[in-house]
Amino acid sequence: MVSLAPELLRSFGCGLTAITVWYQQATNKKTLRALCRVNKAFKDAFSEFLYAEVYLGYNHFVKDDPPQKWLVKESPETRHIKVIHFRPKGFEWNSREMELDDHVRNCNSQLRRMLANTPNVKKFVLEDGEFFLSSATLKALKHCCPNLEDISFDLESHPHQPGADRYCSDDDSWRDPEPIMPVPDDLKYSIADFNVFSGLTGLHLTGLQGLIPKWIETIARILGSSPKLTDLSLSLSRPTADTFSTLDDRDELYDFLMNLGNHYGGLGHPPLRLKSLKLYYPVLLCEDEDGGFDYLEKLTDLNHLQELRLFNQSAIIRGNSPPDAPELAYYAIDPSTMPNLRQLTLGAWESGISHCFEELTEEYASQLSVRVDPQTFIFDPNYEEGIPDMLDNEMVLRAKELIIPQTWIENDADALDNWDMFKVLESCHWISSIGFTIDTTMAPYGLIDILANMKGLKKLSIEYPKFKTNRGQRGDPIQRRKKVEYLKPEIVAAKCKHLTYMRLHGHGIKIWRPSERTVEFEYLEDEEDAVVGAFFRKETREDNDWIAEAMDSDYFDPPRPL
Repeated sequence: MVSLAPELLRSFGCGLTAITVWYQQATNKKTLRALCRVNKAFKDAFSEFLYAEVYLGYNHFVKDDPPQKWLVKESPETRHIKVIHFRPKGFEWNSREMELDDHVRNCNSQLRRMLANTPNVKKFVLEDGEFFLSSATLKALKHCCPNLEDISFDLESHPHQPGADRYCSDDDSWRDPEPIMPVPDDLKYSIADFNVFSGLTGLHLTGLQGLIPKWIETIARILGSSPKLTDLSLSLSRPTADTFSTLDDRDELYDFLMNLGNHYGGLGHPPLRLKSLKLYYPVLLCEDEDGGFDYLEKLTDLNHLQELRLFNQSAIIRGNSPPDAPELAYYAIDPSTMPNLRQLTLGAWESGISHCFEELTEEYASQLSVRVDPQTFIFDPNYEEGIPDMLDNEMVLRAKELIIPQTWIENDADALDNWDMFKVLESCHWISSIGFTIDTTMAPYGLIDILANMKGLKKLSIEYPKFKTNRGQRGDPIQRRKKVEYLKPEIVAAKCKHLTYMRLHGHGIKIWRPSERTVEFEYLEDEEDAVVGAFFRKETREDNDWIAEAMDSDYFDPPRPL
C-alpha cells in the first residue's frame, strides 16, 4: 500500500500551483500511477498530468484486442491528452494474413477515431508518416484538435518496401510504371493537404517527398498564417534529393532554404521570431549569389534565435562535395547577427566552422552549447581530423557544454587508445556537460581519468555502438557484432566526484551523494531522461543510425485508465 506524506496531502489545499511544482519534481509515471490507484484525492489532482503526454506504437491500439483500445473511445482520460507521439513500433506486415493497404487503412481509421476524442491536443508528433498518413487523417487532425499549435511529421519513404508506390500523391521519385504494391488514392496525401494548418508555434517537416516548389509554396503559406511560430525544422527525403544527382548547376536542392525565405518575404509577411531553427539533410544555410544571407533575415529576425542546427556534411551530398556546391554562411554565427544564440548543433566538424569559431569573441563563445552529432555513416577521409582540430580551437573550448564528434574507424579496428589529446579539457572547469561517442570495445577508463579533473563537470554522456557497420559488396551494410566492455557507473561516479548525471550506453542515470563516501544511482525512465539529459538526446532517427541503444527507446505503453 502506498502512503502519502501528510505534507503532500496538505499541498492539495494550496491549489494548482503547488500540485504543478510537486509534479515537476516527481516525473516518474509509474510512481504517479501507483499513487493514483490508492488515493482518490491524488487521482483527482494528478490525472491531468498523468495523461497529458502519451507515446503510442502501431500495435498499441490497432491489432486485435489492443491493450490501449480505451484510446479510441470517449473517456475522461483522453480529454487530458495534450501531446501525442505516434510511431508504428512493432509494425509487422504479413501478406498471407492481410494486405498492406488494409493495415494502413486500419491505422488511419483508428488514428482518426482517437483524434475525435482528444480535443485538447496541442502537439502531435507522427514518425514514419510516409507509411501511415492520408489526406483524411491530416484534415481530421486539424478539425478535431482546434488547439493544435505544434506539429511534427517524418515523411521519409518507408525503408522496408522500396518497391511500393509513394504515399505522397505529388511524388514520382522511384516510381515504377507497375509498382509492386500500388497505393490506393484514399491512402495518399498531397502536399496541399498541409495548407489546413495555421496558428502554429512549432512546425517540423522532415523527409519531404515530392516537388520542392510545391513544398516551398505550402510551407511559406503555413508560416504566413503562423506569426507566433518559434520552432522550425526542415529536411528533404533521400529519394527527393537523389532526383538532383545528375544536375551540375546550382539547383533548387541547394537553394531550398534560400527559395523558402525569398518566397515567404515576397508574400509580404514580416520576419518571424524563430527561437529554434533546425536544418537536416540536405537543407543548407548557404551563401546567396551575392555572398550574403539576406533570405534568412527575410524569414526570421535573427535577434531572437536561440538554437540553430546546421546540416554541413558536404561529404555525403551526392557522395562527394561537388565543385559547384555553394559555400555555407558560417559567418552568420556572430554576436552582431545572432546575439542570443545559446545552442549550436552541427552534423560534422569541418574547416569552415573551425574558421568561424576562430573569429568569435570569448564572451560570445562562452554562452554557447556546442553539439557535433555522432553520425557514423560519414565516409569523409578528412573527418578523422575533426576531433584534434576541434580541441585545438580555443573558442570551442570556451563553450559551456560540448559534444565531441565520433571518428569513423575502418577495417573493424577499435578507436585508438590515445586519450592524451583530451587532456586539454582538464583545465576547462567552466564546461558543465560533455558527451562522447567512442567506437571501441574497451571501456574508456583512460578518458574517465582525464574527465575526473574537470571540477565543473556535472553531466557526462559516453556511448559507443554495440555493433560496427562496415561496407560490404555493392555498398550493402554488414553488421559485425562485437563483445563490448561497458563502463561501470560506480567507477565513473567515484572518479568524477562532481557528477550529478551520466548517460552510459543509452541509459540516463541520476547520481545522488548522501554522504562523502556514499553514492546512489537512479536509473531514469526515457521520459524523465529526455528532460534531465536533454542536451545529449539525439534528435532524429537519422542521428540514431546504427546506434543500437537508441532504437525505439523513447516509446512505451501509455497508462490505461484507472
